[in-house]
Amino acid sequence: MTLQELFRAVRGAAFFGDRRIEVSGLQYHSGRVETGNVFFAIRGYRQDGHRFLEDARNRGAVAVASELPPNDPFAAGVACWVQVPNARKALALAAAEFYRHPSRDLQLVGVTGTNGKTTVSFLIASILSAAARQPALLGTIEYRRAFGEATASLPALQTTPESLDLQRMLREAADAGGHAAVMEVSSHSLVLERVTGCSFHTAVFTNCARDHLDFHRDADEYFQTKARLFLPREEDPAPRFAILNADEERISQLAGITSGQVVRFGIEQAAEVSARRWKAGRSGIELTAQTPVGPLEISSPLVGRHNVYNLLAAVAAGLALEASPDQIQKGVQDLRVPGRMEAIEEGQPFAVFVDYAHTDEGLKTLVASARELVGAGELILVFGCGGDRDRGKRPLMGLAAAGCDRIILTSDNPRTEEPLQIL
Repeated sequence: MTLQELFRAVRGAAFFGDRRIEVSGLQYHSGRVETGNVFFAIRGYRQDGHRFLEDARNRGAVAVASELPPNDPFAAGVACWVQVPNARKALALAAAEFYRHPSRDLQLVGVTGTNGKTTVSFLIASILSAAARQPALLGTIEYRRAFGEATASLPALQTTPESLDLQRMLREAADAGGHAAVMEVSSHSLVLERVTGCSFHTAVFTNCARDHLDFHRDADEYFQTKARLFLPREEDPAPRFAILNADEERISQLAGITSGQVVRFGIEQAAEVSARRWKAGRSGIELTAQTPVGPLEISSPLVGRHNVYNLLAAVAAGLALEASPDQIQKGVQDLRVPGRMEAIEEGQPFAVFVDYAHTDEGLKTLVASARELVGAGELILVFGCGGDRDRGKRPLMGLAAAGCDRIILTSDNPRTEEPLQIL
């Protein structure tokens, strides 16, 4: 592929040098550059890629993409310097071009929201697996080329991979015979252009509460960022299907602005997929989902009222993806999600659950679900707050814990902060 072909979708790209050179790959990390690569110099929050230009050139980079104009003496050492309006966006579009737009060869599902992304993604992937679609799964816990195949799994470095890594993984999934991919889409990934160049078949919005206000200006900006997933962008169409939480007014109102076919899910408000009756106990959830194809009996080992919502979201997505009722039932009936209201059974005479709750709303939901399970029994909570992140939610999480009988505060990845100061 020539450099000009690689950048064909990048509007405003200016070439200083030979645009007809053949390129062998793309990199944004100088330490991974190989001969014939294009190096994307990106100014990040902690590092500036321009500091590593010489390293990239020494390793064989033939071209550089940057928001800056040609920068001597380095520009003289490569065949072409490409100046772009937005380096992250250019990387995403170029990666999609280099890997032949893999999202067009897959049924790509994006799941966004404050809480529930991981559980809903696992549920949808399990449904697609039951439908023999061999889905990839990309999210907070791990990146899997094929759901259920541990040998094709990598630990997740971040919720949504960087655009270059994402496009490569999607191409690997498609070339390995996969027909679908499910991924968590964080607000960070939307701001940082990681999913630019992706064509989504289905998008799911689980819920929206306070989170990441160390990154976003305020709660409204946070919501509007997530809403981008449901709208057409300059390069990408809107998802064909928009799965929206009917019980959250702001999310439900997206139905009026998305061009995708809307399928709402919920318990309290009118929705295309709703829980006509449900029971959530210590052994799991039993519910009857009212759907456009008729009632669907769902049985799941997941626990807690919040997982009723997660199951309904997955059922709605499964229907949008044309999974049969039997495949949906099979996909959810035995699925357990690591670290998401996960029961620990070692023969002890009391219940133990591990959960990823990291927001005040998530913790509040967790405590309410646990209280329903233990009834009048004693409820003990062990939790902490991460360092170098949204400090404003810490007292709110403390208040959310108030429904417990005993609270044990501990460290949760303090990073560079003093752990006792966080507490």
